[in-house]
Amino acid sequence: VIGNARYTHYGSLKNPTNDSRDVAAKLRTLGFEVIERSDMATRQIGSTLREFRSKLESATVGLVFYAGHGMQIKGENYLPAVDAEIFSEEEVPNQSLALRQVMDVLEAAKTRVNLVFLDACRDNPLAHTMRSSAAGLARVDAPSGTMILYATRPGSVARDGSGRNGLFTSQLLRQMNEGGDLPIETVFKRVLAGVKQGSNGQQEPWSEGSMEGDFCFGACASANATTSATIDSHLSAPLARPAQAATAAAKITPPLPGQLASLRPIALAAARVVPSPGAAADDTRKIQVGVPGIEPLLFTRAFSRSDTGRIYRLSGDQASEQYARLPEGNKGIFSVAQSPSGDVYFCDATESFVYQLKGGRESVVYQHAGFVKHLAFDPSGRLHFSSTMGPRSEGTIYRLDGNTATPVMTVKPDDLDGSWSGTFAFDRSGTLWLSSGSRTPGSLYRVRDNRPEKIFTAPQSGIMGFSFLADGSIAFADNRHSVMQLTLPDLHLTRIFESPYDGWLTDVKPALVAAKP
Repeated sequence: VIGNARYTHYGSLKNPTNDSRDVAAKLRTLGFEVIERSDMATRQIGSTLREFRSKLESATVGLVFYAGHGMQIKGENYLPAVDAEIFSEEEVPNQSLALRQVMDVLEAAKTRVNLVFLDACRDNPLAHTMRSSAAGLARVDAPSGTMILYATRPGSVARDGSGRNGLFTSQLLRQMNEGGDLPIETVFKRVLAGVKQGSNGQQEPWSEGSMEGDFCFGACASANATTSATIDSHLSAPLARPAQAATAAAKITPPLPGQLASLRPIALAAARVVPSPGAAADDTRKIQVGVPGIEPLLFTRAFSRSDTGRIYRLSGDQASEQYARLPEGNKGIFSVAQSPSGDVYFCDATESFVYQLKGGRESVVYQHAGFVKHLAFDPSGRLHFSSTMGPRSEGTIYRLDGNTATPVMTVKPDDLDGSWSGTFAFDRSGTLWLSSGSRTPGSLYRVRDNRPEKIFTAPQSGIMGFSFLADGSIAFADNRHSVMQLTLPDLHLTRIFESPYDGWLTDVKPALVAAKP
């Protein structure tokens, strides 16, 4: 739940603070665990997304509410941070929460039900500085199982209200209070009717997306319970303190034949993998793995509920921690790469930086105009990185020479079955390969004449960061808890590492030289 009202450089809005507080309070009474942010600053965007993603790992219902300024540029929607100081449209992505990032988190989480409420169509205060901006928000290609309700039609503008809450949020709260036993589609229709009536037809909410089965904020009434799922919700662990990309966590299980959907409390627990024999559950320095003898590897654990991003070295039958980010500020690690000389680089995917590790300290060696998603060295030892706004957005792979980034290839998601998370690698001959990322099923593609050719699909996992091993096989992180090995050309798949800890594995690379102290 996010409410942005007090903008440092663009004045204040009257209602978003009250809107977000009231929605968060109501959600808590309905059994949701809530991450709440009031006046979210730029530095909080990455950590908020990571926290939301972590909390959704064991959930089957996710919910997002935003009130504040919103803008669209070239068909992409952005929710500016309150400290944003933007002089041109090129600066918007680095000072805003991109709605596409939120959609990507929901899609990667595999939640059965996602609800997104956007009271974010107020006039764009930066319109005079933008060449490509348009009024209101643009339509969104919503992930499967996601329903989005806009305060007004795409391309139109909504206004702050005259009372405690904005018109849209006041109607949403009313229906959450009065229509808790109604299917969410009916709630949407009632909100729409209430806003149209309250604005004399000048503001008309808009919904899009689809989902299977019914969802009700309360216990679905028998007359309306036409399906499919029992929603359990017993919340014992607080999801977070005040923060604002709201999360609702619940477990959906199919009912018995003829059973009506109902709501009852359940306990949330992080998805954990049982340690391999000999692994100590509280010892991150020594982890037993499944395949002794694999060549040394580096792999990343993006983050967890209680830990920062980590880099591990897998050697023989054990993994040892090489680096852990400090808890202050942004703290994830999504990709790692080691140069032939042994220097280690990493990126966070929600930041625009390439970091280098030296003497146990991280330093920024390059800042890009957009998010840096993935890193890889080619066979000649040149560092490359990718930049994209998300799996459904076009992105580019760059070669980094000092402080100069040279485009190598532009990747369109439609060339990869509609999804690319920026993940790529070079084989030993220098041929470029791509993977689809967190989406399941995940696929690997070989690039020939600038065209991706699908080589392999993993039916039960995503394919995140990957690399080629000395024997010609491929090692990849499945965006859950495992490192997998794919042999070529027979396409035989083997799990070579299984993590017993919270936090998703997102990249794996050869450890080219012995780890530096």
